[in-house]
Amino acid sequence: MTEKEFVINTFRTAFWDVRLKNICLYGTGKYTRILLEILDEFNFCGVADFGYEKDGWNGYPVLKREEIEKNVDYLVLITNPGNIPAVYDKIKILSGKVQIFSIEGIDIRKEIRHRKHVSCKEVLYDLERYIISEEDKRGLERLRKKLLHEEGMKIKSVYSLVNVFIAPWIWSYFGWFLTRIKESNADIVLMSSRDGWLFYRLCQHILGGKLLQKVIYFYTSRRCLSVASIKNESDVRIVAQREYAGSIKSFLEDRFGIHISFGKDDILLTKEELAVKYKRIIIENARKERECLKAYLQKEGIYKCKKILLFDFIGRGTVQYYLEKIIEKPIDCLYYFKMVDEQWRENDSLGKSITYTQEDNCYAGKMFTQRNISLLEAIITAPHGSVERIGSEGEKVVFREEERINKTYIYEVERACVDYYNEMGGVKELNLELADKIAGLLEYGSIYINEKVTKDFQVENSYTGEFLTPFTKMSKNME
Repeated sequence: MTEKEFVINTFRTAFWDVRLKNICLYGTGKYTRILLEILDEFNFCGVADFGYEKDGWNGYPVLKREEIEKNVDYLVLITNPGNIPAVYDKIKILSGKVQIFSIEGIDIRKEIRHRKHVSCKEVLYDLERYIISEEDKRGLERLRKKLLHEEGMKIKSVYSLVNVFIAPWIWSYFGWFLTRIKESNADIVLMSSRDGWLFYRLCQHILGGKLLQKVIYFYTSRRCLSVASIKNESDVRIVAQREYAGSIKSFLEDRFGIHISFGKDDILLTKEELAVKYKRIIIENARKERECLKAYLQKEGIYKCKKILLFDFIGRGTVQYYLEKIIEKPIDCLYYFKMVDEQWRENDSLGKSITYTQEDNCYAGKMFTQRNISLLEAIITAPHGSVERIGSEGEKVVFREEERINKTYIYEVERACVDYYNEMGGVKELNLELADKIAGLLEYGSIYINEKVTKDFQVENSYTGEFLTPFTKMSKNME
């Protein structure tokens, strides 16, 4: 099922019995438009978006606070589960009589009140139903001891947050990861930067040279590979069409690595039109970057390998697709979570995609580690910036400067994971749901996180131009 089909079917099922009530969709994105166009059996009285200033959108009125409180029976948030906390934070000023739901029909206010007020003792008791092994019992018993006799916990450091709540999940995933590597019979395993940093370091700490496969930390990025793969105008257009949140003036430099004197008419062009206008410069720069990249691949011995396994924690298959295009052979890829993007052909990679979770779209993700993927990315990331390109003769890596992010906490993350490993006596793979629920305790009111700790975790996506502070999206900070 595609993401579009999932959203439509889930919404229709959840709200079919109240379809004649006054339903307002919150959000002005693509799925709001799709629901309005397709579900003509429903009585949609308007849309809402407190950041949208116009009075109308796609033929529907944009309702203000007073109109929602007076006329709306159901306000439905059209966003993926990971964004619900941030969206709710904007609309919690609405009167308590306004019913606010997710597309699955979950009462958002009720869910948040539960997480805020449920006791630590109740949560721990609930976790017992996820125990299916002796290792699960040990993991839960360890948690009980850490939570101050079931009264909660004050997290004052990155080390504590990771060691108590995140490390069980990391090692559960790491156990799965090692099994998949052994099963792959790959000649080489490429741990893509930056998402592969922590797992590569854990391989070095724990395993040393015990793995049969050669495991290398592979300097790469969507920006690096997509530019190096450009050979013609069609390639230029495909790269230009990808999501980008930065300004039009910085677009060509950020996305294609070229510097131009911006003409007065350039500001009026779309991103794709601008890229096509300067396609000759882009294609020539791409040729140079491709030569440097191929020299790097040659130096690492990647061309010699018959079977290659790539690790990419989360993505749409972009890195896998472009790397295959450059080296002209299939590559299997390990993901935690791979999103299916109907708009892009990267999903048609030659190699297999091996995923830890079965869901393939953001809206279907129910687990904490899926809903808060930006937090996990901040935890497992590398101490260096995003790779912009490979330098001369494949010998140098050129990074983007990301001065807004302090990454000194990363070494505390690593220490917390290694200490957990030593305490538990090796790689202990807990039941996935239990490990996820332990991490999910961070959303509950009984777990107090020091503000300094929350500010340490930041993510900058230089490819799309986005900058995120993951803890601002979590429901524990809503009220």
